[in-house]
This record gives sequence, structure tokens and C-alpha cells, in this order.
Amino acid sequence: MTKLICSISDLEEVCRLVSLKGKNPQGKEYTAIPDFLVEVHENVETGKGLITTKAVDNKGAIAVGLEYNVPKVEVPGLIPIGDVEKFQKYLSRFNSSDEVIVETTENKILIVRPKPHKVARIPMASVDSLSSNKNAETILNNFQKTPEGYYKSSKTFLNLRLTLNADDVKNVIGDGEVVGQRIYPWKLADGLTIKVGTEQLGEIETQINLLKVESNSDQPTNTKTAFAYGIDNIFNNLSGEVTVYLANQVEVCPLILEQKTEKYSLKILLAPVMVEQ
Repeated sequence: MTKLICSISDLEEVCRLVSLKGKNPQGKEYTAIPDFLVEVHENVETGKGLITTKAVDNKGAIAVGLEYNVPKVEVPGLIPIGDVEKFQKYLSRFNSSDEVIVETTENKILIVRPKPHKVARIPMASVDSLSSNKNAETILNNFQKTPEGYYKSSKTFLNLRLTLNADDVKNVIGDGEVVGQRIYPWKLADGLTIKVGTEQLGEIETQINLLKVESNSDQPTNTKTAFAYGIDNIFNNLSGEVTVYLANQVEVCPLILEQKTEKYSLKILLAPVMVEQ
């Protein structure tokens, strides 16, 4: 049995940050990560509770690691979310501000609001049916943080660290909707520019305001890479400052995004796509 106390808004935010609902490059709405395994811990440092999860989409292109603070954990354990969209529908029958008790039985997840009394009994998936947790851990662990605070794998050194506003990239995704192309080439030299579209479709070129640029390289900044699948899902579910890691002097490189707030610590790895720029 697992048991914790949190608000409905906490559960809603965890589902949003991990499932990354959005649109694919063809413009069709879908949930990138439809199921995931939640681990519930006692946070020794704070005396409160901690929800952690690592998940990956079925293409292996988006890996998510999340640590989320909750008020209290009474019994540590696992909660398998086997159908996140269905789970979110149950959450919608409560008020976001409701404080609830979440616990598991042998085959159900119970969400209990003590006053006024309301209880949801949700069929629970088996832990064994969710394999993305282990796969995500492998993908995320491919990149380890260096003492200087950058990310490095056996093949790639992400030696550029950019601080930007997620809403600015969200606006570029809107540009892609207008021109009807959802491939986003990132060019970083004197600044970060994202141009969407083609000469035939029409083009929109946007310079993204960088709040901070840091590099662990002596070479001039010159990065060209492109993203498509996953960009919509990531940035349309985030707001405010984020930190993005890229590789300098590389034509095609993955992206690692971090965001830390009082409530959570989020890490996302996104694979690039090959395009002519």
C-alpha cells in the first residue's frame, strides 16, 4: 500500500509535466507519454513528501525525469498511472484546491476528499506493465553532469547553457502552426534564431531573447540543430525561465532542458531531427 496527502492541483501538474500532451509534427493532438510509474518517498531533508518519476515516450525521443514536492507521505511506495488521460478525467471531478488522500489497494488507486466526502476508485495498472521507467533511466543517465554544471555523454558534450523564457519558444510553435510546418531549426551564433516554414509555404523567423548564455568552450558559439517531434509537447506545457543545454560547433545535437521551482525539479532530454538548414 502507498499513501500520501497532496492537493488535486499537485496531481494535475505531475500529470501535465510528465505526459506532455501536445501535437505531433503532423498537427495531430496526442499524449507523448500516456503511462508512467510514480515513486512516492519521504523527503528526509524537508520532512515532507516527494514524488519522483522517470518516463520515456514510445519512440525513445523524449525522456522525462521529475521530482515533485508534496505535503506528506504516510506510506512510501509505487503508484502506476496506466492511462494518464483517464486518470486526469477522475481528477477533473474534484476542485484543484482540494486536499486529498491518495492511496493504493491491491488493484485500485483511491483519491479521497475527507470534507465534503468524495472518493474516486480508479482501476490500477500493474507495475510490470509499465516499462518506460527503466528505459527512461537508461536514457537520462547517458548524460552526466560535469563539475562545471554541463552535460556530457560518451559521444557528446553539451557545453552550452542557455537561460530563456519557455513562452518565447511557445510563440515560435504558433508560428509553425501558421506556416503549416512543424520543424524548428535552432541557430545560435550572435543570438538564438528559430525560423519555420519554407519559401513555398512562407517563412517566419524569430529571434529568441536569451536571458543568459554560458559556455564551457573557447570556440565561438556556432550551433545549428533542429527539433520537430516533442518540441510542441515540451514547451506548450511549460512557462517561465528554463535552462537549455546544447553542444557548441555541432550540426545535430540533442537538447536537455531543466526547470526548477519551489514545487519541482524537471529534466527533459529531446532527440534532434536531421534537416537541411
